[in-house]
Amino acid sequence: MTVWMLSAHSDTAAVEVLDPSELAHAASLRRPRDQQTYIGLRAAMRRTLGAHLGLPPEALQFNREPCPRCGVDRHGPVRLSWPVGAGHVSWSRSGPVGLLGFDASAPLGVDIEKRSWFPDLMRTARFVLNDREYEFLVAAPVVADAFLLLWTRKEAVTKAAGTGIGIGLRSLDVLGDGVGPASVHYHGGQWRVSNPRLAPTVVTAIARPA
Repeated sequence: MTVWMLSAHSDTAAVEVLDPSELAHAASLRRPRDQQTYIGLRAAMRRTLGAHLGLPPEALQFNREPCPRCGVDRHGPVRLSWPVGAGHVSWSRSGPVGLLGFDASAPLGVDIEKRSWFPDLMRTARFVLNDREYEFLVAAPVVADAFLLLWTRKEAVTKAAGTGIGIGLRSLDVLGDGVGPASVHYHGGQWRVSNPRLAPTVVTAIARPA
């Protein structure tokens, strides 16, 4: 497994390595700044993964497999469709930073969030955390960091399993001992999820088969 933290550095050649679906998504974003950030991060992702695989960034092809929970392919796990059988990919972004994970043999899920407080955090926590996780949250010295630790873990596990964030998040217990990595049972599989400290401004999580 290899993980890279990326920054959005848009340049005139960035759009040339994106495929039509990525360009269409960029165009759908309302603010020009968001468009440029997305283009810069997607180009960085393609260039990084292409260099790792020894391929031109524009040659990489991605698709989504059907969701193992509902069968819809719009939010199933991301796979490299070319080169065929190259491995498993997971991708996350938060503002101008991104996280890219690649594993040649096993599924994985990654998530990144900028460290910050946001409105309605405690209300959101009630919807997505179970009682044990919520107790950990309110006792934490920095509540926002504790929430992001748990939230990124849930994101990473559901991405690794291929279901994506959806219903039933309170039943997904990712706390473990509250300090080290957690072993999580989810959607018929066992996952190990951890929070590596890659930079002081972000919270990240990585999930892999246990």
